[in-house]
Amino acid sequence: MKRKVLEGLNSAELVELLKKDPSIASKFDEYSLWNRIYPISWSWLLYKRPQFADKCDKWEEFSAWDWYELFDQPQFEEKAKQYPSGWAAILTQKPELVRDCDKWEEFSAEDWSSLLKFQPQFADMRNKQI
Repeated sequence: MKRKVLEGLNSAELVELLKKDPSIASKFDEYSLWNRIYPISWSWLLYKRPQFADKCDKWEEFSAWDWYELFDQPQFEEKAKQYPSGWAAILTQKPELVRDCDKWEEFSAEDWSSLLKFQPQFADMRNKQI
């Protein structure tokens, strides 16, 4: 595929190409297209094509919802533990890991909202952070 065509595609379109044909990744390297993929698109891509995880530079921008998409694949849980939104996603599914979380002070309002929607018992933890 020609450079001009690839550069004219939006994030979601680029991801669809990679999902359908992972061999096109060499063009992403050649044309520096990886940085054009948005966080939500990264989670969609990594769900289908986890082999591209080393190309992602947007981990810190993932929301808890982005992380949820990846938890069908265990290798992403350890990665999620590096980020507050990752912990919010983990704790919604595994509240027993509460003592392992070291990111409470870094939770955003969105992280708290995601977590408390499914695990309201953590409201006391939020009150300690306010």
